[in-house]
Amino acid sequence: MSVFGSAVPPVQVGVCALCHGPVRAGRALCFCCRTGAGAWGADAPPAVVALALARNGDPLHRALRGYKDAPGAAARRAHADALARFLTRQLAGHRPCLGAAGLRWDALAVVPSASGRRPDAPHPLVDLCGRVPLLAGADHLDVRVRPGAVRRLHPAPAACTIAGNVAGRRVLVLDDAWVSGAHVLSVMGALARAGARVVGALVLARLVDPSAAPTVASWWVRHGARAPDATAASARCCLATCVTTRR
Repeated sequence: MSVFGSAVPPVQVGVCALCHGPVRAGRALCFCCRTGAGAWGADAPPAVVALALARNGDPLHRALRGYKDAPGAAARRAHADALARFLTRQLAGHRPCLGAAGLRWDALAVVPSASGRRPDAPHPLVDLCGRVPLLAGADHLDVRVRPGAVRRLHPAPAACTIAGNVAGRRVLVLDDAWVSGAHVLSVMGALARAGARVVGALVLARLVDPSAAPTVASWWVRHGARAPDATAASARCCLATCVTTRR
């Protein structure tokens, strides 16, 4: 397994067509995505691009927790620095793939934190985006989610408020981690209902818990523990349009 996340598998048997996590053979979407995608409506949600796989306790998972919640400012900065480098490398290496998939945007929408942070406090991911060339300078939409309204298998677009007129805007939704996807799908659904064109969602990590079930543990062995280094420019990403090659 790589030091800072593993490469996300492309869609195939056993890999969810939306979140790229574990799914039973014969199913296109995992249970969480089948349940949550209903928040989007009749059409399937646009692409979800996860930049790496991670499991609880891995360096990437610790950085994702630490850049927001580490007890000291110096520790939070160190985690944020590591994530900024990771995000910059990944986006630089796979920019052609994102463009080929139609991920061209004129505004960003960061999914609000569910950790109880003050609703008016800027999400640390907004600052992180400002340090990444491909994302720096983009217009950030103000999205709020009513605390406690979104649960694991129950996305709630109606619980989201979006400041200003977003009709016609091409919006890329960003989150630091995908577990069940309920918060991401809530924001995507709310933006679509407000008239925005949601081009896709970009998440730093697709979190997988191998201890959840034996089937998930075996999935991790096949797709996580043996995956190539996700931070290498030569690694393929999860998109079918990926134009990079492994060395």
